[in-house]
Amino acid sequence: MLALPAGTDPPAYERAGYVRAMRAANVTVALATVALPDGLRRVTVSIPTTATQVARCTFERDGTGWAENLVLRDLHPMVAERLHLWRLARFGLRRLPAPDDVYLFEAIAPANADDRRLVALAEVHDLTPLRNAAGSATAIPTLEQVIDSCLDGIRTALAGLAWPAPPQWNRVVLYAWPDIDLDQDELLSVLRTLAPRTNGAGLEQLAIQGRIRGLDGTREVRLRMIRSMATGLTFEVAPSPTEPLPPMDAYAQLVVRAQRRGTVYPYELIPLLLRPAGRPGAAAGGRQLAQPEFREYDLGDDGLARMVDRPYGENMSAVVFGTVTTPTTRYPEGMTRVVILGDPTKALGSVAEAECQRIVAAIDLASSLGVPVEWLAFSSGAKIAMDSGTENMDWVARVLRRLITFTQAGGEVNVVVTGINVGAQSYWNAEATMLMHTKGILVMTPDGAMVLTGKQSLEYSGGVSAEDNFGIGGYDRIMGPNGQAQYWAPDLAGACRILMDHYEFAYVAPGERFGRRATTNDPVDRDVRDSPHHIEGNDFTVIGEIFSAQTNAERKKAFDIRALMKAVIDGDCTPLERWAEMAEADTSVVFDAFLGGYPVTLIGIESRPRPRLGLPPPTVRNRGPAARSSPCRPRKWPGPSTRPAAVGRSWCWPTCLVLTGRRSPCAGCSSNTAPRSAGP
Repeated sequence: MLALPAGTDPPAYERAGYVRAMRAANVTVALATVALPDGLRRVTVSIPTTATQVARCTFERDGTGWAENLVLRDLHPMVAERLHLWRLARFGLRRLPAPDDVYLFEAIAPANADDRRLVALAEVHDLTPLRNAAGSATAIPTLEQVIDSCLDGIRTALAGLAWPAPPQWNRVVLYAWPDIDLDQDELLSVLRTLAPRTNGAGLEQLAIQGRIRGLDGTREVRLRMIRSMATGLTFEVAPSPTEPLPPMDAYAQLVVRAQRRGTVYPYELIPLLLRPAGRPGAAAGGRQLAQPEFREYDLGDDGLARMVDRPYGENMSAVVFGTVTTPTTRYPEGMTRVVILGDPTKALGSVAEAECQRIVAAIDLASSLGVPVEWLAFSSGAKIAMDSGTENMDWVARVLRRLITFTQAGGEVNVVVTGINVGAQSYWNAEATMLMHTKGILVMTPDGAMVLTGKQSLEYSGGVSAEDNFGIGGYDRIMGPNGQAQYWAPDLAGACRILMDHYEFAYVAPGERFGRRATTNDPVDRDVRDSPHHIEGNDFTVIGEIFSAQTNAERKKAFDIRALMKAVIDGDCTPLERWAEMAEADTSVVFDAFLGGYPVTLIGIESRPRPRLGLPPPTVRNRGPAARSSPCRPRKWPGPSTRPAAVGRSWCWPTCLVLTGRRSPCAGCSSNTAPRSAGP
């Protein structure tokens, strides 16, 4: 390595690009005058520019002379090796300005100009954590500083590369010098707190390359934080990669295309639907759990649903459908559903004849299998184009008719609103889940909205609109308060968890009449009077005091209905509450839960004043009545979705509790209720 004396270039011009070019030209001339061995392929020159900074230029043989490798300017080849720069060998690289000690590249695949991404590389020299009083790691300051520098460089570059479209699928790769001796859970916990900082950077992955200490010694690993529109943030520990990074294939380009629009590609949702669900424990009857499975269907030549075997992403319609089977401990063979997915990359999911035919075929398939329909809805409504128009409304009506006949015959449709639903899709969502005979649920996320006409169309026609589509049909202001959305989830992963929790209580296997009984460790003779009742401003400490002649002689003191209902249900069951934020129905509570292992629905009425949701009229106090019926309370009646009501358990048990204070039936219960031993 050649070392040039300090002060070769004036430090005041160090940041100017032409100075770097002049420096490289001078070094090239100097190399030509030095006799170097013929076998020498690469020369790296270090040039002290200030007392604390060193510039580096790397030259490689170019025929009989030397040419600078611009990718390695100010980057030592050994550092590039540690940072796995060789993994970008299949991309054309261009260095971009970046903060100190951060190496930022624009990577473009030669075979696919649409594969354009930013890659930030940096080293971490200190992993000393900050710990709280309990000894748990709460932060790693040096790591946070390096990540912030990388993200700042990416965001600055995105501002200058916004046309024709900003790069997506960007990456941050860090190399940790010290061994990672933190507990894996602690490190992932720290990374989880850093996750919100990655918003707005188009980041697909943040990776930390290093050596981790374990019981079997030190091994080279890569810690990865992966961001996906479907699954959100996931963390994993993987072996160190050994192959170059491949360019995007056709499927990945479709995923990125959907991501640029803030939507989710339908096939990316399938892993969420295949996640194991259910209560922990051994499978019923000692049977081995089946493998989660998705089978894609499409229309056959006869117009019926036929199974297809094709790679993901080759759908020709804006609707993808198939069957999903997810095993649980109660259903080891798997809970099978028919799933319908909207494709936002095809005309924003607009529906015409082809899409409506597939939706009808999917409902017919569910009817023939005797399983529910699971609809992850995204659609801009009926397709309106120069070659397609009003006839699509006839197809929309046909789907609507099939939904009604399917649900009237006992079928169940569960809807997750994954994005903006317009027109026809909003009608379908409502008719599938809101009619009095329907059994299904509707789950919304912050990215979901249901509107009949979008904001821009309303404003163009002179109508009254809101600031955005979420103000017209989002959960917070419309669908939650009016009760159309039964549940809210923070993201799609949470929505799918709610859906699986609902199936825990409501799923009935084909050919069976009721849901299977769950295993519970809660004794049948447990006395509910010992259950806690800790509510601020209330004197009751246990449930039994509500029924005690000493503490509540006239039964007029207010108590918390949720504490009472949780005391009634199985102690190892987490209830699922419907319509938690429905306006003017705050004093009624609806639980799906297990009682003695049987799935039941419990309804409770609050006996204490509750703060009303939303803004009240100025002449009304902001406290709801405790005993009087609220206007929307009757709408919380769960209807036919309460399957076990037929065996007399849903409404009998709360009555027994009020009469006896025990989880056992009273003498006035109907004979079709299974007897249970009385408490002490």
